[in-house]
Amino acid sequence: NWYLLDRKLSTKLQAPIEIYLEQFPSGKEGKESYFHLNNTNVSIFEYLKDTRGSCIMVKDVFADEKYKIFEPRTNYGFVKKGFFEGRLVPTQFDYFIFFNDFLFHPEIAYPFIKDKVKKEVDKNLVDRTTFMRRLTNLRLKLSRYQNIDAETIYSDATYDKAFRQ
Repeated sequence: NWYLLDRKLSTKLQAPIEIYLEQFPSGKEGKESYFHLNNTNVSIFEYLKDTRGSCIMVKDVFADEKYKIFEPRTNYGFVKKGFFEGRLVPTQFDYFIFFNDFLFHPEIAYPFIKDKVKKEVDKNLVDRTTFMRRLTNLRLKLSRYQNIDAETIYSDATYDKAFRQ
């Protein structure tokens, strides 16, 4: 995803999807789909609930916006009071879809992440991309060091030590 949608090429300072959209032949079907891909939202989301059928409700923790998502994998790992990172893609309908990849944070990390968003991101001490990278690093530590519990890894002491500025 990052390689095509976010990575800026050094020659044009644009992502490959942006270059492709500029060169897309006018009148050709399908440009709208690529336009939607160019307007994705990579963020940390909080799972709220299943709505009906294969739809779920999530909230972007940075923008504090709720989204109705068409997600047939509703039992994929979504838990109440659970945070996960994902890429949200708008559609021409009144709902959104996710790309395939998710990064789930453990339930025990819910208060820690909520507190860090409030203390650092909301006050512009850290930009959201850096914050997400830091959380990804903590999640990686959790999977690598399975003998250390999640509460220790997702703690102020670990976070401050690892990301001291």
